Amino acid sequence: MEVTLTKDDIFLPEYRGRLTEGISFNKNINAVLWVDIRLAQLHRYKLDSSKHEVLELPEGESMGTMGFTSDNDVYLIGTKNGISRANFNTKEITFLKEYPTDNAKLRSNEGKVDPWGNMIIGTMCDFPYEHNMEPIGTLYRINSSLDMEILETDCFVPNGLGFNAEKTKFFWVDSETNTIFQYDYDPQTHEFSNKQPFFKLVQFCEGAPDGMFLSTKEEFWVATFGGSCVLRINMKGELVQKFNIPAKQVTCMTIGGGYLWINTCLIGSTDLKNKAELTTEGDLGGYLFKYKLDEDVGEEAQYLFNFQ
Repeated sequence: MEVTLTKDDIFLPEYRGRLTEGISFNKNINAVLWVDIRLAQLHRYKLDSSKHEVLELPEGESMGTMGFTSDNDVYLIGTKNGISRANFNTKEITFLKEYPTDNAKLRSNEGKVDPWGNMIIGTMCDFPYEHNMEPIGTLYRINSSLDMEILETDCFVPNGLGFNAEKTKFFWVDSETNTIFQYDYDPQTHEFSNKQPFFKLVQFCEGAPDGMFLSTKEEFWVATFGGSCVLRINMKGELVQKFNIPAKQVTCMTIGGGYLWINTCLIGSTDLKNKAELTTEGDLGGYLFKYKLDEDVGEEAQYLFNFQ
């Protein structure tokens, strides 16, 4: 079954970002959060009050992902060189720790908090090196003491990830390979093993798999960068539903409050100092989208990072 979104499904038509990512739904405060990688911004929009808050890093920085903590005002974020704490109460972003790999070409990309309160986060080529992609990224697991354990090296574009319900399988995207990989996972020792391809996106559409999560109903939801769609795929690797998006570069999505929330990327603009044009003609990349789901498809589980 296919669903086609239009400009009428734009969420916040007065806002258009550059490379929006990491969209998440905080049901505790009925709020939507996301990052803009290029502008190094963390956004929070409270649906009850229509309050749109933005925390921002200086020019030259980037912000790849965010994770929830037990404090609804505090979030762990991946920045260019490491991880930081963002606090909407104090309006401050505090740098916490550098990645152990010292490479000026790298930046944070996608990440999520795992069921045990660790942050799993990947690094990849920063701008403008992403146009000549090299497998120099790393996938890290960061614990409450901010110790950084290397899970994978030689990564191209570390992206979406998730666990099955039993926590015995781990799934992870390396976008440049067009592949979602699966691993055996031991929930007692927290060791990964037996890496193998689960499926390739090319069998369903153009583009590359970007943001991904496993819903509480054990279905994969996959954003397609260059494919203009969000895919819903079951554990057998079969396509269940396709959501066509009026933006070619779809980067991430989540489910919360009965809605599908979607990030996209603005194509072509390199001017970061001025606001993006709020036109609804042509490719609608940079806008967020919101679609009311007509069935219970589960949601994305949100785990909390444990600061020591």
